[in-house]
Amino acid sequence: MHEKLKSELDSGKVAGFAPGQQIPATWIARAEAALGVHFPPSYLWWLENYGAAMLGDQSVFTILQLDFDDACGPDIVYQQLNNVANGTAIPDGLVVFEPESSDEIYYFDLSSPHQSGEYPAMRKDLQFGTVELFAVSFAEFLLKQIRMLS
Repeated sequence: MHEKLKSELDSGKVAGFAPGQQIPATWIARAEAALGVHFPPSYLWWLENYGAAMLGDQSVFTILQLDFDDACGPDIVYQQLNNVANGTAIPDGLVVFEPESSDEIYYFDLSSPHQSGEYPAMRKDLQFGTVELFAVSFAEFLLKQIRMLS
């Protein structure tokens, strides 16, 4: 799956990537500790190899490499801590993408890990409150999003 995703990411057709945005292992470990989770393998691969992405006009949540109290925007730790503080956190969920121009969010279902360590990527319709499986992994989530934008 990573080779197919790498090909799509490197094509530059849809998703915006800037070189040199890879996230060092020390920051990944800090983020996992702050959130009390282990990121799924395909999200780790993406952080270590790309680290930043725009899907349309929105950023996929990443690690900004700033103290989490000072971070904002697309920082996954900031977003989760903010959601917890505001009472909007999804139980057993970790939001990874929240397009501003729509009524949906995408999150990892932390309650349903696959034996591979991947978490399903769920889509929640904020208008109706419905939740559905969007992808079986973060890699599949990115592929589907890229193809939707093509």
